[in-house]
Amino acid sequence: MKLTTTRRLGATDAAKLLGVSKYGGPLDVFNRIVLGIDAKVNKQMLRGTKYEPEVRRRYVEATGATLQQFVVRPFIVEHPLHHWATSSPDDITTDGVLVDLKTASRWAKGWGEGPPIDYTLQCLWSLWVTGLEHAHLYAAFGEDGDKTRPGEFFIARCQLYELLRDDELGEIFAEVGERFWRTCIEPKQPPTEEQPHV
Repeated sequence: MKLTTTRRLGATDAAKLLGVSKYGGPLDVFNRIVLGIDAKVNKQMLRGTKYEPEVRRRYVEATGATLQQFVVRPFIVEHPLHHWATSSPDDITTDGVLVDLKTASRWAKGWGEGPPIDYTLQCLWSLWVTGLEHAHLYAAFGEDGDKTRPGEFFIARCQLYELLRDDELGEIFAEVGERFWRTCIEPKQPPTEEQPHV
């Protein structure tokens, strides 16, 4: 796998580029790459960073997997054919399973039939970029602390979701990503509302 540190399209951009993300759209991707405007850090992002080591520990305990310990950032993999496509996996097991670790409120909506679309597409993008076949999305559900315990997260349960690489979706990623890169990023032209959705 080829590593890079240059700003490119990443796994968290997948749903935004396809117009199905609740966290933003193509303009947010453009602003991050071209203008250097990163998404504001929110409580959920801070929680995920703080509790990733505990979720990682629970994942290893639940699955018996041996991780390659990609815990130093940035660990960014570049797609072998599309230089603009990258992924930063939380980890990869020694037998080649991509691992994505999440925290979520036990009351969070969108997890009933599986992971929310943003997280699903994030994993599938990462499988496409890395060439791996199989991903484990491991989510810890719990409750955030109240005013007397701010910043705490009390894990109630964890759930493992398994995803397989989708080559047809990979072709869509390649088409949409290439169009976005050529028409927006390279010429530094912000996307219109219609761009670059399928």
